[in-house]
Amino acid sequence: MRQIQIILLLVAGLLFFQRDSLIAQQQFSHHGDHCETHDDHFHAQELGLSIAPVWFAGEEEPGAKLGLHAHYIKRLGDSQFGLGLGAEFIADEHKHQTYSFVGQWTPLPALHLVIAPGVALEQEEDFDGTTEQEMGWAVHFELVKEFGIGGLDVGPSLEYALDSHGQHFAIGIHLGIPFE
Repeated sequence: MRQIQIILLLVAGLLFFQRDSLIAQQQFSHHGDHCETHDDHFHAQELGLSIAPVWFAGEEEPGAKLGLHAHYIKRLGDSQFGLGLGAEFIADEHKHQTYSFVGQWTPLPALHLVIAPGVALEQEEDFDGTTEQEMGWAVHFELVKEFGIGGLDVGPSLEYALDSHGQHFAIGIHLGIPFE
């Protein structure tokens, strides 16, 4: 329950800081049919990496595990939508991995909402000590706020993931490398 309170507090903080992007969005200039803001974070393509502590709900041994998330997203034309591929690795005893298709919506400059359905892989140890790989469904939901720093996009990320093995939460740092 404490993790949910922290996540809600961080979401409220992100939305508060998003007001700067709303002001920037109102100060736009038209170039043909394309609207461009002074804070334009609608990149054609992005390679992204997030590093975050991850908490699994209902874990017998509470505590954060290290999580790494990487993605490639290609924007669909001049729209606010992008598609791509993602992968997540969590350093835990199950060697949790998720591979997914990524759908991204950028409703405001520098604010991204992501849904990523895919498959989760975990190693499980049997009673006799043998290890086997288990595969199941997975879906990740992410909220990312970016700040442009020296040609890179850096900012906080929040993640909630649900899969056939359980659910987890992550609060981390996102680094995006935009390119055309």
